[in-house]
Amino acid sequence: MAPRVDFTEQRLSVLLDGLLALQDTPPVVSPALNLVLYGAAVPLDPPEDDPDADPAFRQLVMANDKRGSLYDKVGAFACSDDGKTWACIASEDVHWVIVNHEKKAQLGAGRPFVSPDGSGVAYTQTVREEGSTYPKTRVVIGDQPGPVFQNVEHAGYSARGVFAYAAFDAGQFGVIVGGEPIGPYGDVAELKWSPDGGRLAYIVGDPGKIERSVVVDAKRGAAFLDVRDVVFSPDSVRLAYVASEKEGERFVVDGKPGRLFSRCLKGTFSGDGRIFIGRVGIDQKWAVAVDDRPGAVYDEVGPPVFSHDAKTVAYAARRGERGYAVVGSTESEACDFVYRIAVGEKAGVAYALLHGKAATLVHNGKTLYQGGPRPNHLVISPDGACLAYSESRDGQVRIVVDGRPGEFHASVDHLQFAPDGRTVVYMAHDGDQPYVVVGTKRHGPYVPMAGPVFSDDGKQLAVVVQIGREVWRKILPVA
Repeated sequence: MAPRVDFTEQRLSVLLDGLLALQDTPPVVSPALNLVLYGAAVPLDPPEDDPDADPAFRQLVMANDKRGSLYDKVGAFACSDDGKTWACIASEDVHWVIVNHEKKAQLGAGRPFVSPDGSGVAYTQTVREEGSTYPKTRVVIGDQPGPVFQNVEHAGYSARGVFAYAAFDAGQFGVIVGGEPIGPYGDVAELKWSPDGGRLAYIVGDPGKIERSVVVDAKRGAAFLDVRDVVFSPDSVRLAYVASEKEGERFVVDGKPGRLFSRCLKGTFSGDGRIFIGRVGIDQKWAVAVDDRPGAVYDEVGPPVFSHDAKTVAYAARRGERGYAVVGSTESEACDFVYRIAVGEKAGVAYALLHGKAATLVHNGKTLYQGGPRPNHLVISPDGACLAYSESRDGQVRIVVDGRPGEFHASVDHLQFAPDGRTVVYMAHDGDQPYVVVGTKRHGPYVPMAGPVFSDDGKQLAVVVQIGREVWRKILPVA
């Protein structure tokens, strides 16, 4: 569940005079848009015996307006969804894990993790055992250190606050879930949580054997020559992966092997979880398969895009030197290259075809223009009725919404529709000044750091921005 955002404006942080925001350490904003974590450099006074020396700096953590202690370096910020718990690395002679400004433990070469629900903090920690030449790694969950291993590979926290990782030591692999070991195995790979955090899947093999299988819900599936590309459905109910055999590859969905193809590329589920879509090789050709039913074969096919229920599936394809946009089983006119494809969440499709350097733009089967500029940005409303795209002229770019052009900017980015499906939202630059544009209105200048997040009724959006030396959560109306 997405964290609740407070749709009131708030100044989150002020960088005091004399401090310098770190440019090479990315800040982190909580999903609730109520916490900003960033590093700041503090210039030190020059030595008394060399007043003209270049200034030295130390660093500190800023958590909103609260400043931390001085260290040589800070970074690797992480926080809970609600912004109430955060962690980072701070370095002096050693690396420390810092939790809410409190120094917790030495990390070595480890890193911290914060559960999305804020219920826990974990970190990997390198330690050197007495008599050992090489350091080992352990996972500390809360204040409880786990056993040491030669290597660990984390799945991290689930959405429900359970930490899982794979470990290797003494020639064996194991999986540790919430501190409880599972195994041993000869190999472990692709450890991942389901979106809801209730299921854990991973690939395992046995010592001395090449076959591998998938474990989900602690149950091991059938063995194949190889398995890879494990994926959950968005609702976490279904699971699929690619299985390899001597004769070829197949998708295994919900534990049931599908038909054999020459090759299978990683597939994905539709938004409602009912349909599985993937690219498959048929002899030396390629096709897009919907629930294991391949469409027409081509020399190449691009990644498919589709509506929430996958009733509309579109992709780029090539046959010889010619390209085609394929919607369902219908090909577009031939072109040199399929430049963009967009599919609405509920309905509708748009695509841009290149003929030389000029583009043809098609929306729901209607040609909007031929021989026009390339639409570097192309989005379609959820119902498919409204189309927005970029149009470049003389080094400037503007957004056109249903044929109505907006004002020109030096650049635009992150184009999307608001929930009403008619109002566009995007980031724009005019010279060196950044703005947030909602509909036709510019807001700023300020530097967006996170968002936008829309209110439940879709009438407002929240965005975290930097305005000079201040960081604000701004609330903007959606026209």
